[in-house]
Amino acid sequence: MKQRIITGIGLIAFLAICLWLPNWVMALATLVCIGFAVWEEYHALTIAGHRVISWPTWVLMAASIPLVYFFGVKVVVPMLAAALFAMVTQVLFRKEPELTDLSMSTLPLLTVALPGLSLVALAMIPDQKAVEVVLLCLTFAVPLMGDIFALFVGSAIGGPKFCPAVSPKKTIAGSLGGLAGSVIAAMA
Repeated sequence: MKQRIITGIGLIAFLAICLWLPNWVMALATLVCIGFAVWEEYHALTIAGHRVISWPTWVLMAASIPLVYFFGVKVVVPMLAAALFAMVTQVLFRKEPELTDLSMSTLPLLTVALPGLSLVALAMIPDQKAVEVVLLCLTFAVPLMGDIFALFVGSAIGGPKFCPAVSPKKTIAGSLGGLAGSVIAAMA
């Protein structure tokens, strides 16, 4: 638990510094974090035996900050469409195209990169630093408070396990505490 608290304090300090600096710094920090998550998901899918196509996702992420800066947040949707089109085209022109490879290729794009690019777009809101700070703090505060409440309520109350195959230490009380913490953070 001590390690979690130290990590949380470090991440909060990092977030505060990024919010204080110019918008592009927060966007770049967000993009780096997204990059690690996307790499992790593509790596897991490759290990599972899927022939994923990842380069359109990487191109989309690399081009996101300059394109959002110059053309606004509306450019994210055409960028996403172009990446999906590139994936579909590449899978269809394989000797043995498989729908599973296409769906597994788009999974990290839609579940990690797209929400992350939404955060990049939030960080790039021009001349609205107050709105940016509120939206990004809300984005980070809700899951953070959910995790904190889940940890402390689950440790204090204990009880039956919720889903041991996914999270061996998660209890029903901890899950309900996490939900309460997220709702309190959103309301605050």
